Amino acid sequence: MIRIIEYKSSMAAYFTEYHEWRVSLGYGAEDTKYTFSMLDQFLQRIAYKEDTLTEDVYDQWVESMGHLKESTRYLRQITYIKLARYLNHKGITCFIPFMPRHRDIGVQQYVYSEEEIAAIFRIADSRRVHHKSPVQIAISVPALLRTLYSTAMRISEALDLKNRDIDFEKHIIVINDPKNHHQRYAPINESLEAVLKQYIFYRDKIRNNGISDPDSPFFVASDGRRLNRTNPYIHFQQILPLAGIRFKGGKEGPHIHHLRHTACVHAFMKMRKAGHDMYCSLPLLSTFMGHRNMYETEHYLRLTEEMYPEIMGLDAQNTAIIKEYINKVKHYLYNETRI
Repeated sequence: MIRIIEYKSSMAAYFTEYHEWRVSLGYGAEDTKYTFSMLDQFLQRIAYKEDTLTEDVYDQWVESMGHLKESTRYLRQITYIKLARYLNHKGITCFIPFMPRHRDIGVQQYVYSEEEIAAIFRIADSRRVHHKSPVQIAISVPALLRTLYSTAMRISEALDLKNRDIDFEKHIIVINDPKNHHQRYAPINESLEAVLKQYIFYRDKIRNNGISDPDSPFFVASDGRRLNRTNPYIHFQQILPLAGIRFKGGKEGPHIHHLRHTACVHAFMKMRKAGHDMYCSLPLLSTFMGHRNMYETEHYLRLTEEMYPEIMGLDAQNTAIIKEYINKVKHYLYNETRI
């Protein structure tokens, strides 16, 4: 049952308008509506009469959420910022705070070493089987893992790939990004191309009509059907101890989605070691990860600095430039009217 919320504060009309706009774009906006309900009640409690959002009221609202979990406060602040940007875009001057830092909310970060990545690939290759059982996915796993590591795509994006998304002629993979609602491209390097072509060669031997059709799923189980999300996770957990990597379980992992973190950190390390200017590397990494802006990529720079201080410390001046650049991005998000 959909909960009907009636806003009553001085910002009520804007809450309703923004929520309806988000829904019209295809976003699930129930969380937005709930956040606005909490903000609306707060504005009523303090007898707020303005038809805009000020810095003072924002600070008061954040302070009032001190009893909530950090993850909850973070999500509500993000919703507030999106609303403020929307209103500024419409010509209604509102205070737009800096994006809050997304601190650890329970899920541990893990970056595989190059040796661990090599071991994971070796074990995945050795587990490839030849019998055709509907529950067997080992035929796809070696190619799937290398794709995740080479392109930094999310596991959901990889499993959604169609045959038509793999373009060997242009050496790209077309990724439909449901999280950010846009399409991006990932390059296919020579080693990944060899792995994918080998996978296709054996996959197309499966007796399943239409397995190679353009609109058919690219990664399949041994019966030719699309992989579901659960099986790769389970298979990967079985690979880890065989590769000499301890699986702690739960939020500590490590998990298959940490291949995305690893891809970004390793890419940054390679660019740094190759002498690439760090100021120029950040936009490249942001595009590589499919981020909407470079502020989102800052998390991976901090992760690299924490895990590989010797890499970041090679040139303190360049590191300072990156931090200065991040501040410029924050300032841009504060002053511009982007939604």
